[in-house]
Amino acid sequence: MQHAVGSISSEVTIIGTSFEQCVPWAREQTGINIRGYAGDIQSTQSDPRVGGIALDRFFGHASVVVGIGDNYIIVHEANWIHGKITERKVSKAAIRGYVY
Repeated sequence: MQHAVGSISSEVTIIGTSFEQCVPWAREQTGINIRGYAGDIQSTQSDPRVGGIALDRFFGHASVVVGIGDNYIIVHEANWIHGKITERKVSKAAIRGYVY
């Protein structure tokens, strides 16, 4: 499935169903104590780590890092597509920081 937002397009794979918002879902998956709106959460790290939470630079969105490449990360996330858990490859440039 292709999912495009503005000028960002990436392959999105639906891997489950969840109606939880991204922050509570990411907290539940990782055990990292983040709360509130993803766009307001302060990052504490500048480099990705598998099992950490990525904070999107352009959207108020949090996702869980499950893989790392040279210039991208692979994330699992809730509600990138409403009601779905998805996996996608995201450019590191699209991430403003990480929490772990």
